[in-house]
Amino acid sequence: MLLYKDYENKIGLRFDIVNGDLVESETGQFVVSDQYLENTIYLNKLTKTAALITPQYSYVGNFYQLRLNDCTSLWTRWLDEHKGSHYYDIYKSMSHRDFHAWMKAGMCSYFETQPFEKITDYNLLQEGDCLVYSYDGVVNSHVGIYLPQDRILHHLARKYSCIDNLDKSKILGAYRYA
Repeated sequence: MLLYKDYENKIGLRFDIVNGDLVESETGQFVVSDQYLENTIYLNKLTKTAALITPQYSYVGNFYQLRLNDCTSLWTRWLDEHKGSHYYDIYKSMSHRDFHAWMKAGMCSYFETQPFEKITDYNLLQEGDCLVYSYDGVVNSHVGIYLPQDRILHHLARKYSCIDNLDKSKILGAYRYA
């Protein structure tokens, strides 16, 4: 969550999102501003609030909310928009009981019951491949989308969605939509 006091003296500075956190960067995508514009960390002087303003329908810069803005809603939305699937609607209509069973079993087991091809050679990944990824060594249900140049589009819990460098040693499974 952005706090006004953390940015009020940083007007004009630029930030990127790295591992879900805003990090100061000379070439950052977001600039701190008191003007409400896309790609800004907007500071409202009247209400003393701060907000990350991203382009409409952006994959990057959305704050985490379970079942609304999380890693699963991100990969399903990306896959639907780029591959013509309907996984976002399936995810949104899933009951809480089914959701918790799905998360407990882990995402690899889910992909293996769907029309996805398992990728065993991670050097052959293609844009749009779904990656089950271990970001903390414990969770087996984190999912991201593979992007060119060994990057991953993902959404960590309680952070902002982002594109990070891929650590192939953290891949638990890779799946290509058939």
